[in-house]
Amino acid sequence: MQFISAGTPMNRDLPLFEIYSMIKNENDIDYVRDEVYKTLEEFKSNTVEEKKLNDLKRRNKYGFLMGLDTPDHVAGGLARLAAITGGIDVVDQLYSQLEKITAQDVQNAAKKYFTPERRTVVVLKGAK
Repeated sequence: MQFISAGTPMNRDLPLFEIYSMIKNENDIDYVRDEVYKTLEEFKSNTVEEKKLNDLKRRNKYGFLMGLDTPDHVAGGLARLAAITGGIDVVDQLYSQLEKITAQDVQNAAKKYFTPERRTVVVLKGAK
């Protein structure tokens, strides 16, 4: 596997939670998919460690803020938020709301949303 990533794009309309990867060997597709499913089940069965959750919150917030290190990065980092909301005050609001998320919230969301009937899987294969 070359990489795996997950996230929710920032859009005005409620987006999908995305998990995506690039896999070198086509024979590994089922293995990677099954590992993703297994991980999703773990989030449904177990609460996230509070320390890990708090570390992730801090990493996301300060990673975003530290990425605003040049005029070009400021424009790129804030343009989408300003376009969606009409201002940049939303940055403080966003991270204030994210700070309130608890380990139980994560588990409840996983139980509600990470179900097979809510899942869409797309596999794109390159030409041979």
